[in-house]
Amino acid sequence: MNKFKQLLTLVFQRLDYKVSVDEYYNIDIYELYDPTENQTLYMSIIDNILISSYRKGLVKKAIDQSERESILALSDFRVVKERIGSSGTYTLYFNYQIMDKFLKLYTSELPEMMKGIEEVLAYSSFGMSLEEDKAVFEGYVKQQDSIASFLNVFKDIGKGRRHTHNVLPSETAFLSSITFDDFLDLYRRFDSYYNLEDAEGHAEFLKSKEKIEKLLKINFEEDFFSSMTDEVATAIIPIDEDYHQYSYYALLHYDNYDKTKEKLDFITKQIKKKTPLKFEKKEYRGFEIQYLEMKGFFKLFFKKLFSKIEKPHYTYLDDYVIFSNDTTSLQFLIDQYLLQNVLKEDDDFNRFNDNYNSRASVFTYLHNEYLFDYILNSLDYESKQNLMENRNYLMSFPRVGFELSPEAGMYETKVLSQFRPIIKEEMEYP
Repeated sequence: MNKFKQLLTLVFQRLDYKVSVDEYYNIDIYELYDPTENQTLYMSIIDNILISSYRKGLVKKAIDQSERESILALSDFRVVKERIGSSGTYTLYFNYQIMDKFLKLYTSELPEMMKGIEEVLAYSSFGMSLEEDKAVFEGYVKQQDSIASFLNVFKDIGKGRRHTHNVLPSETAFLSSITFDDFLDLYRRFDSYYNLEDAEGHAEFLKSKEKIEKLLKINFEEDFFSSMTDEVATAIIPIDEDYHQYSYYALLHYDNYDKTKEKLDFITKQIKKKTPLKFEKKEYRGFEIQYLEMKGFFKLFFKKLFSKIEKPHYTYLDDYVIFSNDTTSLQFLIDQYLLQNVLKEDDDFNRFNDNYNSRASVFTYLHNEYLFDYILNSLDYESKQNLMENRNYLMSFPRVGFELSPEAGMYETKVLSQFRPIIKEEMEYP
């Protein structure tokens, strides 16, 4: 180690760094000042581990922590570490107990689905491999040992097939898909989870549900959910050329159009008959678009999952009933479908999608070129400036995908990101 330290100093001095050494609890901290960039890299060697950071305080914390109990003493961490072994070129670990603090370094408002993640997940381990045009992370997620864990919803739900690429346009910014054997089973799992998570809120939900069913003389499970089959998905899509306007969609898969239409028509008929609520129906390019004025319909049943659909407008496309918040959004989707500007016709998407299992329980897809402005508009001024400064690095990873499936008491997980080098012409944000 002493020879390595001497070599370390020599190498950085020859690279025109100014090298100095500070001591902290009898351990050397090397201060490597780069006059060109006007920044200092701090490095230290603890036992046989080389630690580096641009913040001296973090190196000191690592030295302090080295005398304390190892993370290996935590059983949840040991499980994911032992399961991943030494696969991949690198190994990456996530500690979800501090994930919210980490994310708040970059955004003042956490994404809705990330709130409370520390109550659901414990640790992740990934074997990481880098190739010329992609980075691949394959590993496992260990959930918290909680009865009310959200991930329990996905245990043993079966494996349906993902079809959303048949109907969603190439410009899809965000897609999240859940596949399963039985829609009613999935719904009841969600219902059970919310009961455990918030018994008082769930009791209010049941009261509201029973009141609506009694008023309309319907049964939601029988008259709506029973016609759905093996996939539920949500998507965010820009519907203008400048990526300033985005629409949110919910997609429910069915295998029998006549049965599904009959069920939904019955619900809308009862609404018209039993309430003064407004109801609209129109034709667009051979497709029927209907407007169901029941504010919070999806939120009533699926809480966060479909919370952005307030007053659902819906149409039938391919093997899906698709909901959105307005007629314009559905018309855009129909136009793209008729033009065959859909993901399944996109060669780049197909090459990317080939890396994934079409029957994974959960699949999430991000296309950063189309998602960037959507994220930008949700940030405060300071975070927005930071994101704009780093835009080109984000664009170096044009597509990112995530899949999750239950496996041996944990969740087998895969994250893959495409990579392309920054092009000089793209360096300035337009």
